[in-house]
Amino acid sequence: MAQSVLLKQPNPMVMEGDLGVNWKKFKNSFKLYITATGYNEKDDAVQAAVLLHTIGEEAYEVFESLGISEEDKKKIRKNY
Repeated sequence: MAQSVLLKQPNPMVMEGDLGVNWKKFKNSFKLYITATGYNEKDDAVQAAVLLHTIGEEAYEVFESLGISEEDKKKIRKNY
């Protein structure tokens, strides 16, 4: 029987300093999180929702300002 493990979600992306470095750090934590929780086996819409939920309020506000369609918000690039 598989054990269920509760993991703390990744810390939100830091929106100060070098955003490129901060994105890489967040992305690596996110990839570990979705793998450990099994979300990487879910469809793109679920993975995208988890990404947007975990990225943090400030980064999410920036994302929302980009004018991305509702359909595209449900997609996630596998290679980030």
